[in-house]
Amino acid sequence: MATAYSTLYPHLRVLLGDTEVAYQRWTDGVLDDAIELGLLTNDDFSSVGGAISPTVSDENDLALLIYDAARILINPQPGSHSYRTRGLSVTRDGAHKRDLLAFLELKVYEIKENGESVFSKDSSVIAFLEDAQRSIDTINEATF
Repeated sequence: MATAYSTLYPHLRVLLGDTEVAYQRWTDGVLDDAIELGLLTNDDFSSVGGAISPTVSDENDLALLIYDAARILINPQPGSHSYRTRGLSVTRDGAHKRDLLAFLELKVYEIKENGESVFSKDSSVIAFLEDAQRSIDTINEATF
């Protein structure tokens, strides 16, 4: 058996703040590419025709695959940006990208070193994800 890439989409979209149904920043094809790229450096799993083989049954393995794909998608994004019109000037310093990448690195470290389950009811994780979603919504509203 194998785990379809589409199984990771909902978790990956929430982590990236790409939850707006009408406008999704990353298409399913781009998510597939990020998952495949993450699998290239994974010793335990491989890509087999749009699926992950063998089946991903452990929460921590699933989390690591999602975190790897998220880092692949976030890293090439600009850290900061600004634009100016006559009546408006907007500058984003890139702190949210830096904070999200630091969070991902910390969670990957915790899983690999401590075997900690990342899908436990950790209020700090939930608070972080909610704050990240609010920040992404603010950026999207300002730029689109």
